[in-house]
Amino acid sequence: MASLRELPGAARCVIVGGGVGGTSIAYHLAELGWDDVVLLERNQLTSGSTFHSAGLVGQLRSSVNLTKMMMYSVELYRKLGEACGWVECGGIRLASSEERMEELRRQAGWAKTFGLPLELISAEEAKELFPLMSTDGVLGAAWLPTDGYLDPSQLTLALAEGAREGGARIFTSTRVTGIEPGRVRTERGDIDAEAIVIAGGMFSAELGRLAGVRIPVVPMSHEYIVTQPFRERDPANPLPTLRDPDLLIYFREDGGGLVMGGYERPASPAPVASARSWRSGSRAASRRWTCGRWTCAASARSTARPHTRSSGCSRPTRPTTTSTTRSRSARPGVRCAPRPRTTGTVRAMPRSARSRAGSA
Repeated sequence: MASLRELPGAARCVIVGGGVGGTSIAYHLAELGWDDVVLLERNQLTSGSTFHSAGLVGQLRSSVNLTKMMMYSVELYRKLGEACGWVECGGIRLASSEERMEELRRQAGWAKTFGLPLELISAEEAKELFPLMSTDGVLGAAWLPTDGYLDPSQLTLALAEGAREGGARIFTSTRVTGIEPGRVRTERGDIDAEAIVIAGGMFSAELGRLAGVRIPVVPMSHEYIVTQPFRERDPANPLPTLRDPDLLIYFREDGGGLVMGGYERPASPAPVASARSWRSGSRAASRRWTCGRWTCAASARSTARPHTRSSGCSRPTRPTTTSTTRSRSARPGVRCAPRPRTTGTVRAMPRSARSRAGSA
């Protein structure tokens, strides 16, 4: 296993974080010819926030540069194909306000200059493409047939494999305890580096403190649902993804069910482990991180028993209810288990989700 290999004493670049961001950096550096890259992950690849990402891929963004970057991403996912679970099902972006409809009209104008086959459609046409939606309050939509979704964990592993083929070395179960100019300290030894990249996702701010710098990243609580199958899925005609940026809700198919998520406007910051916990995390049978009135207790002895967790928990489980972090009407934390087992009912579903759920 990579975690049992001896760490090198030096590397051209050290990447801290084994999620989709860190492995993507390693992959692209390898493509550029950097063959002396080391990636460090305190647990296993995708064990942070990557594994429970919804995986939606929408190319239309608020700026030209972001749109071009997302177009490149789609080209990469097509190349990786089944290795990342890419499904090019198309995407619908709804407009529930006059301001959003005007924005879609502007974006449709410059999107076509990049070759994006973006079309403006009516609410009724959007419902034909996504029959489960409600058209109440929808003024129009944008349809992009080259959008889609993928499996974030599969993508991470595919990028990691490509990085390894290019010479990168990946070390899991390797906790970073300090970051200094030109040096990364870990519990297994130090590595001198010309370049150090922090790719810790929601933990990047904590990693930044180890380096004595402020990284302005604040993770926010996010609720989502994974339903049980309730419809026959046609692989030849997958359901498109659906976003409503005005009501802060998104949907995509998940087998014969749906994944749907939303943000509440008075959203709360998600709890994360403290820098001290990051540096000195125990390998004991149980871990407990406390942040204010938030507590994450994960038992290492039983992976099957549900546990209460916050988004600061690194244990690779998936939610059984809507929330991966905080529910306003429930006590802090949610009940989690290794596999999702929901019926589509929600504990504290945002009003926006209910308004778009339709017959789902």
